[in-house]
Amino acid sequence: MKRSRLPLHAFRAFEAAAQFKSLTLAADELGVTHAAISHHIRGLEDQLGVVLFDRTTRPMKLTDAGDRLLEAVQTGFDRISGAIAEFRGQEFEGNLVIVSVPGLGANWLAELIGEFILMFPRVKIRMMTSPWHQPSPIEHPDITISYGSAEQAGRRVTLLGQSDFFPVCSPRLSIAHQKNVRPKDLLEYTIIHEHNTDTWTRWFISCGVAIPSLMRGIYFDGAHLTIQAARAGAGIAMGDMLTVGTDLREGRLVRLTNQTVPMAHPYYVTTPPIERLKPAAKAFEAFILEHYRKFELGQG
Repeated sequence: MKRSRLPLHAFRAFEAAAQFKSLTLAADELGVTHAAISHHIRGLEDQLGVVLFDRTTRPMKLTDAGDRLLEAVQTGFDRISGAIAEFRGQEFEGNLVIVSVPGLGANWLAELIGEFILMFPRVKIRMMTSPWHQPSPIEHPDITISYGSAEQAGRRVTLLGQSDFFPVCSPRLSIAHQKNVRPKDLLEYTIIHEHNTDTWTRWFISCGVAIPSLMRGIYFDGAHLTIQAARAGAGIAMGDMLTVGTDLREGRLVRLTNQTVPMAHPYYVTTPPIERLKPAAKAFEAFILEHYRKFELGQG
């Protein structure tokens, strides 16, 4: 399996279930639902083509394949935890240049950078954003968080993850207070698009809604602008928990339905080759991968 496709969130769920010999206890340990743990483990078994647990016994037991995988997973996570502990014990200094797609850079990533600076106050971070379809504004950034194609010549690529989109709007709109919102109800409002209608078209099709030939809407060149417009009450936008999670918790946006559609492409982290990677960049990469893994587990 390619390293960029390793399902780290599923490995963590598997490790917890193996440790506690119970999906319920594993869910309690990780602060997620029983269904989330089950979903991750089933997905992992499907991806690997093996059965990891003997579910006919109580407590459940690992199969031979599960034993082998557990040893590998624990070794890998021990190395990651050790590296993070080592980084936290160091005093890095110097400049760290990060380029991100605007949707993440203006929301989830901006919050994480604040936490990282508290850990490493002598690191000076320069944060830049660049739309996924345009070249990076700087030739050799220390860290790039991109969307779409993972191919970048001469750079090391790690899969960050792929989340799901759902419709959100400002509480100022009347639909925000409507009970049992149906997907077709959204067509009565202004639809806010990023670049084109692709994401909304996929979402409506997945909900079984016939799309009018002329969908009323506003088009913005970036997810961060669509979210700002939604906050301002301009219409209904697509968001995911990375880009709108804080807005939902603080009441600036309202999620309208439970129907979701997956992102068309995943997020990737790219860096220079390991031998040219700054210690601070290595620490930041480990930091965001760990936080994204926790995020995915929490989403179930």
